[in-house]
Amino acid sequence: MSYAQIATLPPQYGLYSAFVGTLIYCLFATSKDVSIGPVAVMSLKISQIISDVDKCFPGMWEGPQIATTVAFVSGLIVLGIGLLRLGWIVEFIPVPAVSGYMTGSAINIVAGQVAGLLGEYGFDTRAATYKVIINCFKFLPDTKLDAAFGITGLFALYAIRIGCDALGRRYPRRHSSSYPSSGMHSCLLSCLLHPGSTAGIVSAILENTLSKSWKPCRAVFNTSAPPVIDGKLVSALAGQLPVATIILLLEHIAISKSFGRVNGYKINPNQELIAIGVTN
Repeated sequence: MSYAQIATLPPQYGLYSAFVGTLIYCLFATSKDVSIGPVAVMSLKISQIISDVDKCFPGMWEGPQIATTVAFVSGLIVLGIGLLRLGWIVEFIPVPAVSGYMTGSAINIVAGQVAGLLGEYGFDTRAATYKVIINCFKFLPDTKLDAAFGITGLFALYAIRIGCDALGRRYPRRHSSSYPSSGMHSCLLSCLLHPGSTAGIVSAILENTLSKSWKPCRAVFNTSAPPVIDGKLVSALAGQLPVATIILLLEHIAISKSFGRVNGYKINPNQELIAIGVTN
């Protein structure tokens, strides 16, 4: 849902894209470690594309239709590359470029989360990364109590993770029991650090008010249909599609190759490209 909000889309679209990709990718995958779904960099790019199209053609197309068209057309391009067995092109992506891309993506993601971590508001966290970093320092005097929860939770998460890993190395026989503890730390901390939110959820369930929040989701399900690809919209996106396709390729291939190097296997670029194309 957060990725959908980054892309300036209704939050339920994040839920849909989270499970659809996984269902399809498992049929084509050559990497056992990659998780297919929304990513921060592509979500940011989609938000920029929606903003640019809306500026040039105000009110002509809605955000979901623009995002769907970008996903469909870029997926079609990638699928064509995979079916034509042109995956060898991916091998020309040098390791320094992949490492630089992943490092830049990490900096971009971290910079966008610092404001929320410290409770800083009043500036656009989707702007250029250097602007976000500068604004984070500018708005430090406006830091709110949110920082106490955010920073405490961050340190607690890493402390639990490091502690569970250390216990697993020290007591190998009990490593399997320490692993679930490491995986459940996010849920436990959410309940401990946000008792008000937990109480609110429980209260909402007891009062049967959650159905109101699901009305937008039901509305989308009721209007689900094959995507409407407008030729004029595709023409308007012509300048954005190459960049979106390159990001789509580079994001996935970079992560896949990195996992392959770490875990000792090699991916099949053609299968990966077909998987990305069909998923989109």
